[in-house]
Amino acid sequence: MNLGDCSSGNSDFSVRGRGLRDVSSNGAEHSARVPDVRVKLNSSFAASRVSEIFSSFHGEKKELLEGIGFGGLMRIPPQDRFNRKFALWLLCNLDCSTLCLKSPGIGKLKIHDSDIHLILGLPKSCKQVLYPGITSQKDVQQVNNIVTMRDGQKLSLEYLEKLIVQPYPNKMTERERQAFQVACVLYADAFFLSPHGTPAKINIEIFRSLLQPERIREYNWSGYVLQCLKEAARRIQAALKKPIKAVILGGCLLALQIFYLDNLELGPFKSRCVRVPRVVDFTSEKLKMMITADCVHIGGKATNQFGCCKLRSASEVIYARGKAKEGTGYSDTSNMVEKFESFILGRG
Repeated sequence: MNLGDCSSGNSDFSVRGRGLRDVSSNGAEHSARVPDVRVKLNSSFAASRVSEIFSSFHGEKKELLEGIGFGGLMRIPPQDRFNRKFALWLLCNLDCSTLCLKSPGIGKLKIHDSDIHLILGLPKSCKQVLYPGITSQKDVQQVNNIVTMRDGQKLSLEYLEKLIVQPYPNKMTERERQAFQVACVLYADAFFLSPHGTPAKINIEIFRSLLQPERIREYNWSGYVLQCLKEAARRIQAALKKPIKAVILGGCLLALQIFYLDNLELGPFKSRCVRVPRVVDFTSEKLKMMITADCVHIGGKATNQFGCCKLRSASEVIYARGKAKEGTGYSDTSNMVEKFESFILGRG
């Protein structure tokens, strides 16, 4: 299997227990190791599925998705290939206690809610999406009612997909509008924001944050995505300590990859941090080139050993570690993407 080759099926990956030199903030070095095992990599993460459907929205559907703060998901480039080996490496090197990515090249790189906001354009508001959360039967019934489920029907991803792709030739009713918005969140969550098993499934633990569709954008969905990545990393790291044959890669793996790669000094392959949400710059072909540039090369060929590149200058990035740019509204993370976009367009 080549470096960038990752089909929708399962992938085999030999995780070698070589010592990786990790430099801490005080300059001390320690070895970050992963078990020497061969595991099958399973995942229901499907950025291509969300990209294909959401990018087709226009008119009223587009306005409704933007109205809840999820408009950035309409700008995900087509993703025909996904490198699960690289995703596994990132999850293995995400410190769950500090939310820092670690590699020989970068030392430690902390990821914040505001960084996820910049990458995906999701809301970063005051209310926390409780995850893991407690969902009552009443919550389930209320969400089922919002998405116009009939009595006796079972809520499924197939039903949600049908609801969001169906045409609405006339102006949507208020009930149709709310059903569409909640269905979009649940569908995106299952395949992109927080997939956590195979096959993909609806996450009822976020139902309580969807009971009032008009207030969806008041929640910190960026923080939720980061929390789910943390949980995915914790599960992977715990699983690889045991004799296992397969692991499940969870969380928004594309966001994690973009954050890491966008902060690296990759020479001609790095992007100017101008367009937001940052996901718009990351086609699958570009991701493949950037990942290859971060690999150990032996005999001119890329290996599956990552983490070679150094951090790019903080002044070149718009993430939390970078310098605040005057006039961008960087400190106001609730609508950072909108303000930064306005600043760039106004600058001409």
